[in-house]
Amino acid sequence: MQWTEVSLQTTHEQADTIADILYSAGAQGVAMEDPLLINQLRASGTWELCDIPEQQNTEVVTVTAYYPDDEKLSERLEFISREVKAVEERIGQKCVFRNPLFRTLCEQDWANEWKQYFHVTHIGKHLVIKPSWEKYDAKADDLVIEIDPGMAFGTGTHHTTSMCMEYLEEIITPQAEVFDVGTGSGILSIAAAKLGAKSIVAVDIDANAVRIAKENIAGNGLSEVIAVKEGDLLHGTEGKADVIIANIIADIIIMLLPDVAQKLKADGKFLASGIIEEREDDIKQAAAASGLKIVSTRHKGGWVAMLMALGTGMALGAFNAFVITVLGIVPFIATLGTNSIFRGIVLVIMDGVPMSGLKSEFTWIGSGKLWGWLPWAVIFMAVIAVIMAILLKKSKFGRYVYAIGSNEQAAYLSGIPVNRIKLMNYVISGALVAFAGMLLAARVSSAAPTAGDLYETNAIAASVIGGATLSGGKGSIAGTIVGAFIIGVLSNGLNLIGLNYFWQQVAIGVVIISAVFLEVVRERLKK
Repeated sequence: MQWTEVSLQTTHEQADTIADILYSAGAQGVAMEDPLLINQLRASGTWELCDIPEQQNTEVVTVTAYYPDDEKLSERLEFISREVKAVEERIGQKCVFRNPLFRTLCEQDWANEWKQYFHVTHIGKHLVIKPSWEKYDAKADDLVIEIDPGMAFGTGTHHTTSMCMEYLEEIITPQAEVFDVGTGSGILSIAAAKLGAKSIVAVDIDANAVRIAKENIAGNGLSEVIAVKEGDLLHGTEGKADVIIANIIADIIIMLLPDVAQKLKADGKFLASGIIEEREDDIKQAAAASGLKIVSTRHKGGWVAMLMALGTGMALGAFNAFVITVLGIVPFIATLGTNSIFRGIVLVIMDGVPMSGLKSEFTWIGSGKLWGWLPWAVIFMAVIAVIMAILLKKSKFGRYVYAIGSNEQAAYLSGIPVNRIKLMNYVISGALVAFAGMLLAARVSSAAPTAGDLYETNAIAASVIGGATLSGGKGSIAGTIVGAFIIGVLSNGLNLIGLNYFWQQVAIGVVIISAVFLEVVRERLKK
């Protein structure tokens, strides 16, 4: 079927009126091209299509509608002309700047006209994208991806997709499990499979994209490796992945980041693209807030691709869990040993020299204040305390933690996944310790490799004073906070009376032993 495109150029004031006329003539919908709106969106910093240039003539709005080229077309066009003249007579001035513009289109053209711009493309060292309608003689080391994107996003020719594929060549391993969020044509999933990924789950919210992705995957003979699901972001996935891909837009990536931190394996990578350069800092801030670190970035044609990983604290916490659960080392000895290892690594990396001159964009989290009087550090402490208290007291995870602490063997025999709960415990602990380190560095505007030495003693003292037992199974967040306040008051008091810092450490040690001794006496009296 042929269609006729009708475009009228009018003023901002009369744009809705013209749209109503086109609707009344039988259009199922109209498109408004408003240059002023485009410029406003570009200036807002949230505009994702930076390839569109700034508009110059902002006084003209183009309203477009489509009508089937049938026996009623002439009648519709006469109706439009008649109604426009009636409006102009009523308002006493012209509301259409020039004669209507007409263009005849074939329905097939909309789906296929773009194919003339899509040809065989080489990306990275080995990946080759071949349109299904073109011929190509592959070389021995070529990994050919045959694709027909149809109406779905993903030809591989756009900077965002090509940067993702370049990254995939570097990070995909033979046993990798991959989640591809917003798969579109399925091109990135196919690339990951061609590079040797073990299994891939491709998700898209658009049913048409899901259909096209399945067709492309089947065309490449990869249906056994790639499962395509219709779903919203990561909600269509199960378990955790070595690599998560999201070639979408900045705002959606920001929404996705908290889930990525939960869905990514300890040593996994998150590949994000579809980000315009103006939104790069927004992504970096959101990533840091979600416990992810930026491993590297690439820029091309005004677009950015980022490779992220779980924050160092979470990774080190996972390493602690490995030493304890897999190697079977006693937790206290394991953490004592890894503590020495991690400190040594930091000293080597920083060559024992503090890093100063931290930017205000970072230091506000430690020294900034809300409303000029409430420290952000206090707000962070309160929010984390509430979340952790709820997690421990109101969730299945929290009940499992107490059960394992009370009697690990009984917990195991009860069907509790002991090692997995321990892993989660140490990962959460590592993340919180890393965040505490960030707050300390931000507070003093310096990152010293020896910062935080002996803070673990204060942490143990606060926990014990707050009611936690070193044997496990007891304790609370509220009690620990009270214990921390007591330690803080004790330290300040000792400072005020002028007691030497070294003697203060002696005093804190005495407090720890006394608190443990009182707990032992209390338990004996109960018996």
